[in-house]
Amino acid sequence: MRVASLTREWWEKHEWLAPPERSESARFCASLCPIATIAVATGLWCGCALAGIDFGIGLTDVRACVLGSEAIRAGASVWILPLNYAALVVLIGAFVLVIVGSVESRRRRLLVGATLLAIAAALFGASLRAREIVSNCRAPPSMATTETALVRIEGTLLDVPQHRLTGSDALSHFYGERDRWTSRIDSLTSVADDGACVDVDGVCSVVMSSSAPLWKPGERYSFLGRLRMRVPPANEAECLASPPRSLHHAWGSMSIEHSDLVKPAVTSDRAPSWLRKLMAWRSIARARLRESVLSGMPAGDGDHVRAMLVTLLLGGEEDGSRAVEQRYQVVGLSHILAVSGFNLVVLGAIAGWIARVCFRSTRTQLIVVLIVMLAALCLLAPTASAMRAASMSVIGVAGGLARRDWNSGAILAAAAILALVAAPSTALDPGFQLSFAAVLGLRFLATPLRARIFPALDTQPTHILRFTVLLIATALATSLAATLATIPIVIIRFGTVAPYAVFETLVCTPLATVIMVIGYPKAMLGSLLPVLSAPLGLPLYWLGSLQNALVELSLQLPHLGARTLSPIQYLGLPLCLIWAAAWMIALWFACRGTLRFQRRCAVIMLLLCTAVPVAPVCFPKMPPWFELRVLSIGDGTTMVIRSGDATALFDGGSLSTWSVAQRILVPELRLLNAGRVDAAFVSHPNLDHFSALLDVALYVGIGHLYVTEQFMVAAAHEGEAPHALINGVRATGTEVVVLRAGDSVRVGNSLWNILAPDAGFVARNANDSSFVIRIDVDACEHGAAPTRSVLLMGDLETEGIARVLKSPAPNVIATAPNSLKADVFEIPHHGSWRPIVPSLVDAVDPLVVLQSTASRRFANDRYAPAMLDRSRGVTCRDGAMRVLIDARGTLELHTFDRTACMWITRRIDRRAETSRARTGRSSRQSRAPPREARYEYSPCRAAHVANACSLLRRE
Repeated sequence: MRVASLTREWWEKHEWLAPPERSESARFCASLCPIATIAVATGLWCGCALAGIDFGIGLTDVRACVLGSEAIRAGASVWILPLNYAALVVLIGAFVLVIVGSVESRRRRLLVGATLLAIAAALFGASLRAREIVSNCRAPPSMATTETALVRIEGTLLDVPQHRLTGSDALSHFYGERDRWTSRIDSLTSVADDGACVDVDGVCSVVMSSSAPLWKPGERYSFLGRLRMRVPPANEAECLASPPRSLHHAWGSMSIEHSDLVKPAVTSDRAPSWLRKLMAWRSIARARLRESVLSGMPAGDGDHVRAMLVTLLLGGEEDGSRAVEQRYQVVGLSHILAVSGFNLVVLGAIAGWIARVCFRSTRTQLIVVLIVMLAALCLLAPTASAMRAASMSVIGVAGGLARRDWNSGAILAAAAILALVAAPSTALDPGFQLSFAAVLGLRFLATPLRARIFPALDTQPTHILRFTVLLIATALATSLAATLATIPIVIIRFGTVAPYAVFETLVCTPLATVIMVIGYPKAMLGSLLPVLSAPLGLPLYWLGSLQNALVELSLQLPHLGARTLSPIQYLGLPLCLIWAAAWMIALWFACRGTLRFQRRCAVIMLLLCTAVPVAPVCFPKMPPWFELRVLSIGDGTTMVIRSGDATALFDGGSLSTWSVAQRILVPELRLLNAGRVDAAFVSHPNLDHFSALLDVALYVGIGHLYVTEQFMVAAAHEGEAPHALINGVRATGTEVVVLRAGDSVRVGNSLWNILAPDAGFVARNANDSSFVIRIDVDACEHGAAPTRSVLLMGDLETEGIARVLKSPAPNVIATAPNSLKADVFEIPHHGSWRPIVPSLVDAVDPLVVLQSTASRRFANDRYAPAMLDRSRGVTCRDGAMRVLIDARGTLELHTFDRTACMWITRRIDRRAETSRARTGRSSRQSRAPPREARYEYSPCRAAHVANACSLLRRE
C-alpha cells in the first residue's frame, strides 16, 4: 500500500514521462498478459507438483524394489526429452493462436491459446522436476560410508563460528553441557600425508569442542580432525523435511578437539571467489546484527526468549531455537516466528518512514525502500513467503517506476514462476503453498469478509469509535481470510487444525509487530554504535518474554490441535485436488457472492467440504493390524508401534542424536497421523532410551508411561534425568505405571507380556534390569491363538539374559511353555557382543532380527554366523525398518532407502520357518490365549475386527 501510494505521487509529478495512448487492439492484448502469466504459473506448478509425486511411484517393476533410487533416476531421465519436445510443440501452437487471435481480436482463440500455454508450462515443469529428480538420486561417492577418519583438509571459512549447546530436546542437558562452535568451509582441498592435494567439491561443517575460535570468514585455513561423510537422512519424516539440494552440497562433518589443530593454510591455489567473499561478508554482517539484537539483555545460553528474538528478527538457528519453533508450531503460530513476508512488510514500512523523513523525492524514497528490502533478503534467513514477498515487491516497484499498472494476480504469478524455475521441488513445499494461498486469501477475501462481519461499519456515531471498530474488523477479517484460505493445505499436508490459531494470531501479531519495530532499528543502530542500542535490550526482552508466556499459556488450552486425517490417505490425490478446489470456490462465493442464493449455496458447500476431513475421524479407515518401526537414531533405541487404533513407543532416545525428538521422533509421529501416544514403555534408566519422551509428552501427548521398579528407584534422586522425566510427564497428565514380570498390557490388537524383570529384582548393572517384552499379535478369529509374536530385549546383558533363559515369567509358562519363541527379535544391547547371545537367538529362533545401533558397534560384527537363515535389519546399514503383520499372520520387512526416500520390501528367508514346521519345534498352534490384560485401554473395536474378518473370508 505504501509503495503504491509513493509510486502514484512520483508519477503525478512527472506527467511528461507518461507513455503515449495505446490502440484498442494493443490494450486488448495487454489485458491478456495477466491471464497468460497466471496460466503459465498454474501450469508450471501443476507440472512440478504432479511430476514430483508420480515419478518413482509408477515404477511397479520388481527391479524398482531392488535398485531403489537407481530405478527412480532411470525412470525420470527417460521422460526429460519427450516432455521438452511436447512442451515446445504445444508452446508453438499456443503462440500461433495468440498471434492470430490478437490480429483478429477474437477472445475465444486467445483463451484457447492461454489454455495451451498452461499445458506447455505444465509439461515444461514436469521436465524441470524430472531433471531435478535425476540430479538428486545420484548420490556422490563420498556418501558411501559413515565411518570417521583422521584427515587434513584446507578450506575457506564461510561463517562466523556459532555457539551450540548439546541439543534441543528437553532432557538433552543431562548429557553434560559441552561448548561447541560450528562453522562451514568451502573450496575444499584434501591433503594427504605425502603432501598430495585433491580438490573436493562440496561444503564441510566444522565442529570444535574447545573455547571460541578466532577464525575470520573468507580466510583459508588448514583443519586436522576426524571427518565423517555426510549421508542422506535414514528416516521417512526426516527425509521428507530435508531439502534435497543442500544434501548434495554437503560433503561431510569434521570434529576438531582443539583450536591448535587449525592453522592458516599454506597453499593458496584455490583462492576464494567473489561469491565466497560475499558470503563471508554476509556472515560477518549477520554476526554483528545478532550481537546488536542481544545487547543489553540478560545473559544466558539456551534462553528461549533470546532464541525467539533472534529467530523472529534474523532467522536461522540459535541455541534453543528448535524447542521454541516446536512450541509455536503446536499452537499454530509458526508463521509468526518465521522470517516471512510479514517481516519484509514491517521492515519496508520502517524504511519508508525513515526515507520520508530524510528525502523529499518520492523516487528516492522508493529506491531506498527497495534497497532495504533486497538487503534484508540477503542478510536474513528467508522462507518461501519472504522470497515471494521480495519478488513481488521488486516486480511491483519496477512496474510502478515504468508506470505500468500491473495486475496484482499477475505479479503473484510472476513471483511463483521465478521460484518454481529456480527450484522445482518447492512446488510440494508446504511453506510455498501456504504462502501463496494466504496471499490469495488476503487479496480477494479480506475486504468482502470484513463487509460481511461488519456490514454497518460506516454508521458508527463517533470518529474514534469508528476507527477502533474498523481496525478490529480489518485485523479479524485479515486473519480469518488467511486461515480459511490455507485450511485445505493444512488438512491435506498435516492432518491437523489449530482451532485457536485465528485468535492467537490476533493477539500475537501486534506484539510481534512491536518487537520488529523496536528490534530492527536496534539491530541497525547497534551495528554502527553498539552503545546506543543497549538501552533498548531490556524492553525488547520483556516483550519477547510476554509473547513466549502467551504461547506457553496456549499450550495448556484443551483440544489444542484438533486432529483430522489427511484426505489424501483415503481419497487419493485427484479427489483431494477437487475437494480443495470446491472449498476455494465455495469460500469465494460465500465472501464475494452478490446474490443471497449464491451465499447460501456457498455456505452449504463449505459445510459439506468440512465434513470430508471430519468423516474419517468418525468412521476411520482400517488402521494397520500391527506395524513396528525402528527409527535410525545412531546409538540408542526408538520404536514406534501401531496396533489397530492404538499407538505405542518402546524407548525413545539416543546418544548420537541429542535432538532426536525435534528432528526425528515427533515429525515421524505426525507423519503417521498417530495422534496421542497411548502407551510408552521405558526399558531401563539409561538416557539413550528415554531422552526424547518428555518432548513427546509435551507436544504429542502420552496416555500411560510404563517403567520398571529400578527406574522408579533412579527417579527418586533429584537432579537426575529419570526424576525429570517422571515429574515432567506427570505435569502433562500422563499416568506412570510400574510393571513387573507376569503383568500384561493390551495395546490395540496386541498383548504385551512382561517377561522380566521380576518383582524386587535389583541388578548390578542398570542394563540387566531392562524390560523383556513379548508382544503377541492377535489373530482375526476371536479366541484363536496369536498369529505372530515380537520379542523386545532392551539393553539386557549376560546376567539378565541368563535369568530369562533359566526362568521365564510364571504366567507365560502356564500358558505357553516355549515363551521365548518369537518371529521378530530385537538383539539385546544394540548388538554388542556377549557370548551368551547366540544361545538366546537359538532359543528364540526368529525369522527377522532387528538391531538398532550406530556404525561403531556394527563395524566389528560377530553375530553373522548366528544370523544364518534369518532376515537381519541394522539401522546404521539399512536405515529405518518397518515390520508389518496382518490379521492372517503375513509377515513383511521393509527398509528405508535413504537415497530414493522410499520404502523397499526386503525378502524374508522362510527356510527357518519351514524347518520349524517340519521338525515340530514351534508350539504356536498349541498356545492358549494369554490371560486378560491388567491395564487395558484403547481396545480394538469389535466392528473393526468383524469387518477385517469378513474381508478375509471373502478372499
